[in-house]
Formats: sequence, C-alpha cells, structure tokens
Amino acid sequence: MGVNKYSNQPLDRTHASGAASAVSIEDNVARGAAASTPCRLCYVNGAPDNVGYVRMNVGAAATSTIGIVIPGGGLASTVSAVVSEASWPGPMAVPIDDIRKLYFWGADDDWVDILYLR
Repeated sequence: MGVNKYSNQPLDRTHASGAASAVSIEDNVARGAAASTPCRLCYVNGAPDNVGYVRMNVGAAATSTIGIVIPGGGLASTVSAVVSEASWPGPMAVPIDDIRKLYFWGADDDWVDILYLR
C-alpha cells in the first residue's frame, strides 16, 4: 500500500484535507489555479447561472472545440422553474495531481466551481 505526501496518509483511505475554488472565465478562458495547487482528486461543476456551457481540458488550453463540456454550466435556462422537478447534474470527478493543470473555455463572467481533495 502506497502513501502520499499529504499527512503520510495511505492512498486507499480518506483524504487528509481539501478546499474549494471558484474560477471566473475572462476573455473566454480560465485556468484552474494561478499557482500550483496539489491534490489527488477534484470535483468540477459549472455554476448554475452560467450563460452557456463550459469546456474543460487538461494540460493545454480549452477552446470552443477542444475539451469536454463540464456538468452544470449553461443549464439554468433549460431546467424547470420548479427546482424539485429538475434533474441537476452532479459534479464531474477528475483524478488529477494539480488543479493548475485544468483549463476552461466559456462565456465571459461564467464560473467554474472546483472542490479538491488532498
């Protein structure tokens, strides 16, 4: 069984810590973090009030055609006004070692929520 650098915790056990980050898209692009932010796993979701969908890529810039569409973003206009009737997609799990490696593309002022675990 291996261990990692976070509190010397075994890799098959509960994460030692974590945090959340909200990334704003400006000029149609954003990056997961300005500085290196190590993690073992993160959950990514577009903000419910985003204007459009958001794409994500790993290790290189996302564009309108490169990357995958993340859950949540841009769905606010398509779900029922009665939230209890709507099926809202859950966040996408991304096993990655640094959230700085995540790149996003979307409409200006849209948001991406990231919860990361160490």
